[in-house]
Amino acid sequence: MFSIKAFTLLLATLPGFFYLPLLMGNPKKMKSSSLLWIGLLAGALSAFSIMLLKSFFIKGTLNPPSKETLTVTLFVSFIEAGLLEECFKNGFYLLTYQLLKKKFDFEANKYLYFALGATVGLGFGILENGSYALNPNVGEVSIVFGRLYTTIPAHMMMNILFAYLHSKKVNLFLALLSSIVFHAVFDFFALPSTILGGILLKATLVMGVGFAVWMGKDLLNETKRSALESII
Repeated sequence: MFSIKAFTLLLATLPGFFYLPLLMGNPKKMKSSSLLWIGLLAGALSAFSIMLLKSFFIKGTLNPPSKETLTVTLFVSFIEAGLLEECFKNGFYLLTYQLLKKKFDFEANKYLYFALGATVGLGFGILENGSYALNPNVGEVSIVFGRLYTTIPAHMMMNILFAYLHSKKVNLFLALLSSIVFHAVFDFFALPSTILGGILLKATLVMGVGFAVWMGKDLLNETKRSALESII
């Protein structure tokens, strides 16, 4: 019999894949479609790695903090979420980039940086949301559903930011620091569950989407300019 838990898990994971055609076009029509699926897998593996790390070495941190004090919120936002998750996500992004750069010409098509960064973030967000659905303490339908349009796209934007800076040959430490700060600010607004926090969270998401669209267009335009220069 189809249970509420099964429905919650389905809700947590399947809709996340809709971001592929929404943000990167129909992956089936892309010549680099395999890059997208490899990016998804890399992101999922990064989330799974963090879950293993927490279960063995940081027990008790898988659930949200019971006391939403400023100290706890800062620690969870900047260390447990921002620093830890961005190091893992972007570490897997860089590893995947190294493995794929012989097959895909990232310099000729700078948009591939965007695509890889976005799909790694998407894979992370989908698996993380699935883990929330299975967690009896936080697996409510409302929480899982809310994360579909807040946390999952936010994870994509964080990785898009890192990937964009990587494509521009920015120092990797500064690129990582940028994504950590973005993640930390996002979680700092999200954790207290206040009206003001909700407003600031939505504002952060709107600005993040705007910047992500701009970065994607910039890389597309750079690719077109490079193609024209090679012809001339």
